Amino acid sequence: MYRVTAVYLEDPRASTFHVYEIHAEGLSPFKVELSHELEDISPPPFPYAVIRPWQSKLLDSSPSFDSGAAEQLFAMMRQPFSPLLLAEAAQNEYKRIASSPAIVTCPVDVASIIQSKVQIVTIT
Repeated sequence: MYRVTAVYLEDPRASTFHVYEIHAEGLSPFKVELSHELEDISPPPFPYAVIRPWQSKLLDSSPSFDSGAAEQLFAMMRQPFSPLLLAEAAQNEYKRIASSPAIVTCPVDVASIIQSKVQIVTIT
């Protein structure tokens, strides 16, 4: 899970779609296009988070986790991915914010992968 640190509305005059540039801890900035405005984009902390959905292929089916497997995992986690942008609803509960087109981002470095939080959340 990556906490959102900044939200910028690109063109406040747009009436059909709202395009935001999102900055999250440890991720490259990315844009989202929404049919509605985001709430609470005033000064931080922001009530938004970005998650990388878990993919079972990240750990393969190997029962052992050696340095080769760790290296393979880091290589896969450095690749661009399609995250979910979430709004906090309650403690450990989130609501998905749908974006069109799909969101794509990637970790800024290996340290950001190591420092990211692994967490199970409820998405409504």
